Amino acid sequence: MYRIILFLTVCILSCGQPKVAVKDYHANQDTLIDNEAALFAEKKAALNQLFLEHRDSSAFSAQDMWTSLLIGHLFSPHEKDAVLRYNDNDSVANVIVLRQSGESWDTIFSTKVCPVETGSFDEKIAISDFNGDDIPDLKIIRRFWDIHYGENADLWLYINDRFTKVEGFDKIVSATYDKGTHLIYSYQSAGCADMAMYFGVFSIQGNQVKTVRELSCDCCTRDDSCYINVFGQAPYAVPYESAYKHVPAFYAGAVKEKLRITSGQ
Repeated sequence: MYRIILFLTVCILSCGQPKVAVKDYHANQDTLIDNEAALFAEKKAALNQLFLEHRDSSAFSAQDMWTSLLIGHLFSPHEKDAVLRYNDNDSVANVIVLRQSGESWDTIFSTKVCPVETGSFDEKIAISDFNGDDIPDLKIIRRFWDIHYGENADLWLYINDRFTKVEGFDKIVSATYDKGTHLIYSYQSAGCADMAMYFGVFSIQGNQVKTVRELSCDCCTRDDSCYINVFGQAPYAVPYESAYKHVPAFYAGAVKEKLRITSGQ
């Protein structure tokens, strides 16, 4: 009988313990959520104050891991605009474009970006021409990674005083526009000390991204060959020192130099 009573006592005590732990866990989670909300509210308030302090500046730029503020003739030489970016939480960002009208500022564009995974990356807003019309467009970084450095972003073209989203742009890795060819180029290291490489070439037609060419170049085998895989075609081998001739010309010089260094020539 003593053993039965002892066993039941242990069971009762052990069964009751998790309830306290679960309660404490939820309390801790609620505290973390409250602290996070307070932090993002504080950063937004600081951004608003920064805007008030610099709204009369002819040009101003400040970006960090929390917020972005750009002021100036950003999209038109005849209009003064401000772009503000702030987060609601770790996964949702807000971007607002204001335009000065006399003494007031009017919202001409706003969007939410979700999910965002930008970590400590600072330059979350970029304003430059991406379609060859010599009018700056709005690029919003939505994902950034440090290992084999790269990014994904949304692109909004500024056309006829309106912002139009480019469908499919967020699938391009580290998109770079080349004014000479009017094409967008993409590069991503696939590892192997940056000797496994992905390349992409794209164009913007209307508000759509069109794929021109995608390929990989694998120089990891060190058998004096690199293996080129143009997507949709059969892979083929080329001499190590001439692999740069098979990648997009936009990257050929950098690849040639990299191969020269690694080969010890």
